Amino acid sequence: SDFNMGAMENKSLNIFNSRAVLCDSNTSTDADFERIEGIIGHEYFHNWSGNRVTCRDWFQLTLKEGLTVFRDQEFTSDLNSRVAKRISDVKLLRMAQYPEDASPISHPIRPPSYVEINNFYTATVYEKGAEVIRMINTIVGVAGFKKGLNLYFERHDGQAVTCDDFVKAMEDANGVDLTQFRETWYSQAGTPVLTVSTSYDADAKTYSINIKQSCPPTPGQATKQPFDIPVAVGLIGAESRKPVPVKLAAGEEGTDTVVLRLTEAEQTFVLHEVSEKPVPSLMRGFSAPVKLHCADLKLADLAFLAAHDTDEFVRYDSLQELAMQILQGGATEGIDLLVSSLRNVLKTEGGDKMVLALSLTLPDAHAIAESCETGQADADAIASAVSKVNTAIATELEDVLIETYNANNLVPENESDGDAAARRALKNACLNALASHPEPAKARELAVAQFEGATNMTDRFYAVLAVRDLDCPERKQLLDKFFELFKHDRLVMNKWFTLHARSDVSDCMASVKDIMGREGVFEITNPNNVYSLVLQFAKNFSVFHDKSGESYKFVVDQIIRLDKINPQ
Repeated sequence: SDFNMGAMENKSLNIFNSRAVLCDSNTSTDADFERIEGIIGHEYFHNWSGNRVTCRDWFQLTLKEGLTVFRDQEFTSDLNSRVAKRISDVKLLRMAQYPEDASPISHPIRPPSYVEINNFYTATVYEKGAEVIRMINTIVGVAGFKKGLNLYFERHDGQAVTCDDFVKAMEDANGVDLTQFRETWYSQAGTPVLTVSTSYDADAKTYSINIKQSCPPTPGQATKQPFDIPVAVGLIGAESRKPVPVKLAAGEEGTDTVVLRLTEAEQTFVLHEVSEKPVPSLMRGFSAPVKLHCADLKLADLAFLAAHDTDEFVRYDSLQELAMQILQGGATEGIDLLVSSLRNVLKTEGGDKMVLALSLTLPDAHAIAESCETGQADADAIASAVSKVNTAIATELEDVLIETYNANNLVPENESDGDAAARRALKNACLNALASHPEPAKARELAVAQFEGATNMTDRFYAVLAVRDLDCPERKQLLDKFFELFKHDRLVMNKWFTLHARSDVSDCMASVKDIMGREGVFEITNPNNVYSLVLQFAKNFSVFHDKSGESYKFVVDQIIRLDKINPQ
C-alpha cells in the first residue's frame, strides 16, 4: 500500500492501508490480528464519535480521536485479555507519548495553534487523549460514563461540537463538577509527576498517604495549575500478604481499591482501620497518565507487590519497575531478586499467559534512556546493563524457561483462538529469553525446529527473531528461508525488513543498505517499506547510537531523500 496512514473513517468509504486490513494466519502474526481488529473497530466506531457527532474545528481533534481510541481499546479488551491490553496500551503511551510530552513539541491534547495540520496527528492527541477519557470513566464509574456517552450522542447527533460539550454531557449525566479536570488536562501540556510518601500508625491503625504533584515546564507553559488526578489505591498486608480493606472513614465498609481525587499541589489522605502495616498498591490499573515516585517502595517491596498484589497491572508494573531500577543502577545489584521474582511469575498456576509473556519482556534500552536526565544517557552503558540482566535471566532460569517453552509448544485439543495466541506468546517469550544465554545452543536448536514445524506466521517469525541478534549460521539460514518463502508477498516482506533493521549484529547498517539497493524488493516510495526498514533501523538502539555517528548520517540522508518524495 502507498497510503501513508493506517486508516481513515470517511463516512461513505473507509480507507485502509493494506497492512491494516489484510491478514491470515500464514502471513500475519497474532499481534497483527489484534492490531487489525482494533483498527477496523476504531474506524467503525468513528461513525458516531467523529462522523455523526463531529468536531467544530481542528483544535477539537482529540474529541473524536481520544474518545475513539478509548473505545477501540475497550473493544479489544472485551475480546481478548483485558490486563494484557491495558499493559500494551500503557507501554505505548510511555514509549511514544511521554517523550513527546518532554520534548520541544510538547502540546496539550487540545493544542491552541498549528502550522501544518498533519502535525496534529500525535500520540498526545490520540493516546494521551484516550487516557483523559479513561480518567473520566474512572471518576464517574462505568455506568456513569455510559450515561454520559449516551447523553452526548443524543444531545449532539448531527452536530459539530467541542471537547467542552463532551465534558458537559458527562457532568450533566452524573451530577459532577469536572471544571478543574477540563481546564487542566485539555489545556496543559506535560506529564504530571506524583511524589508519594506514606506512614503507618499502629496504635491508631491509620495509614497516611501524602501525594505531591508537579509538572515540568513545557513550551509556552512555564508554570502549571494542579491537575485533577484520580489515584487508584489498594493495600496489601506486609505480614498476611492479603488485601487490607481500604476505608476513607472509620466504620464504613472497606473495599479493595479506592480512587483518591488529587486536586491540589499537595494532599494527605488518611485511611482508617488498617489492621496491619501495608505495602501500598499505587496507581492501580494505571488510573492516570502520570509518572510515579515513591521512595518508600524499596526493591524488596516491588518484588513483594509483583508476587502478591491483587491488581494485575500493579503486579506487572512492579516487576518492570524492579527491573528498571536495577538497570538504571548499571545492573550492579538486585539481579538475584529480579531472577527470583521472574521464576515465581513463571511458576504461577493458572496465570494469564499473555500477561506472563509481557512480564518476561523487561524494559529495553530505549525505556532506560528515556528515564535518564537529558544528556545523561550513555548508550554503551545502557546496552551493557541490559545484556548483563538478560544473560543472568537466561542462565539462572534456563530450566524453567525450557520447561515452560516445551509445555506451551504442545497444542491442546479444541483450543480457542485467544488461548492459542496466549500460549504462543508465552512460548515465544521464553524462546527469546533463552537466546540471551552465553551459550545459546538450545535456543538455536529450538528456533530452527520451530521454524521448520511452524503452521503459522507467529511461530515462524518469532523463531527468526530468536536468532536475529546471534552471530551464528542459523541466523542466515532462517532469514534466507523466510525470504524465499515470502519474497512475492509485499506485506510479509515488511517483516523481513524489520528483522534485519532491528538486528544487533555488526553488519546491520550494511544489510539495510543492501536491502535498499535491491530493485523489486524494497521501494523507497512505499511508506510501509520505509516504516519497516528505515524507521525500524532508527529504533535499533545500540546500532543507531553507534559512536561513529554513521547511523545518524545515514538516517538523515534518508529523511532528506524522502522529504522530496513524500513530505508527509
